[in-house]
This record gives sequence, structure tokens and C-alpha cells, in this order.
Amino acid sequence: MIGATRHFLTVVALSAIPCALDAQFRPARTLDYLFVTGASDARALWVNPAGLAVLPEASVMGEFVLERPDDETRLAQWTIGLNSRGFSLGYRRDRFENENNMGTLRFGLGLPFTQGTLGVGFSWYSAEGDDARDVDVGALYGLAPSLNVAATMRHIGRPTVNGVPLPITFAGGVHWAGLQGVLQLQAEGQAMEDRRAGESGWDLAYRGGAIITIPQISLTLLGNVDVSSDFNIDRVHFGFAVGGRTSATAVATAMSRMGDPVLNAVSATGVASNVLLGQR
Repeated sequence: MIGATRHFLTVVALSAIPCALDAQFRPARTLDYLFVTGASDARALWVNPAGLAVLPEASVMGEFVLERPDDETRLAQWTIGLNSRGFSLGYRRDRFENENNMGTLRFGLGLPFTQGTLGVGFSWYSAEGDDARDVDVGALYGLAPSLNVAATMRHIGRPTVNGVPLPITFAGGVHWAGLQGVLQLQAEGQAMEDRRAGESGWDLAYRGGAIITIPQISLTLLGNVDVSSDFNIDRVHFGFAVGGRTSATAVATAMSRMGDPVLNAVSATGVASNVLLGQR
């Protein structure tokens, strides 16, 4: 299985075609394939800090993203992090085409309450900006054993990082698990503040995804679709994970260019997680 995973990553990375990514800010990769309702280990630090307290667990994670914006495949982002009972620390490094690299240090705290959790995350950016730090808050609530809802508010400090004004973003979603956890469905809506000069209002976007788990072989298949406010498909994310709480995940991203789908990014993620004894 490890050999097959390595072969898959090599083929996808070498098949990626150029991506016109000029922005000097790149969100965390986990936001592409995890939803505000679906992160419950160290990766929740970047998605919804409330997820850090879903389980009394200890976890570490590492993630690498490959892109090919020109004729060469290159490392675009790497992330490391840890979580222990809701206390989390992470670091993300972004590499841009003009070599204006940027690091992000992030601290998070998640707290449980009856049927739900609350969380807060603080980010510091090693980049030029008027105020290169911001705050995220999040909440997650269990409506039923198989139905959760969650919401986050990101970039509360409205920082300008590397000349890019980061908008306040609201994200809310729902997660349903059926067939004894074999099938999971997720949906999410986002509202992003328009910070372009002379503009005001909000930009809307939507996401939907499905997860199929085959417990007999510890294999999980996932697929997500990003949809714009006019209901055009912007990007598609697909991949698989091997393992349970401790897992290896591979995800590829395709986007539409000139009416044709192109593969522009692939990532590999490892998570080691342990639910603390006596807390199951």
C-alpha cells in the first residue's frame, strides 16, 4: 500500500500542468479538502479551531503541497503542527514564484462544552504588512449523533499580508454521517468581505463533499467540489486516506482553465493521533 501511494503521488505531480498563481498569499492546504465540521486533529488549527476539542486527543501532522505553475514541479507549501487536549501550535511555510517566501505561526485553543466545542486561533505572518496578524474563532455543535453543524469567522484582524488584503470570511457548514459511518456528506457556505479598492459587499461561495470509508481495509475515499456564487464549478478535490485516526492522505486538485479541467496541485499529509486513555 505504501508503494502504491508513492507511485500515485509521483504520477500526479509529474502530470500537473502550469497554474497561473500570482497571489502573494496562499491559504492552508487543509482548507481545500477538510470542512469546518470535519477536522478533529491537529489540522483543525487551520480549518476550525473548535475541532481541536472534539476529542481528548494528542496528534501531530505534516503536510507537503506540490504545484507546477510553470515548466517545473515545485514545493509550494509545507505545514507542521501538533495538538494536545485542545492546545495547538502550527507553522506553515509558503513558497511563491518570485521567491518572496512567507511563514505563518499559529496558536489555537479549543474548549468542549455540552454537545459542542468552541475554539480560537491566532496567526502571525512573517511578511510585510500594516498588521501581519489576525484571529479566527469557531464553534461546532452536535444536533444529533450523526449530524453536526459548525461555523467560523476568519481574518478578524483584517491584515494586509504581502500586499494582499485578507478579507473577513464567514464559513458555516453541516456534516451528516450515515450507514454506521461508511458514508459522510458535508456542505459549506462561505461569505468573503470584498476588500478591493472602491468595492464593498460580500462574495459568496459554496462547497460540497462526500467521504466513503471501507473499514475492512482502512481506506477512505474523498471528493469535494468548490462552486462559485453563480454555481460554476471552480475546483474539484479528490483523494484517499489510508488508516484511521493515524493516517496518510493524498489529495489532488483540478481546476477549469479555458473550459478544460487541469490538474494543478497535489498534496501528501501524515497524521499521528492518539485518543487519550480513559477518555474514549
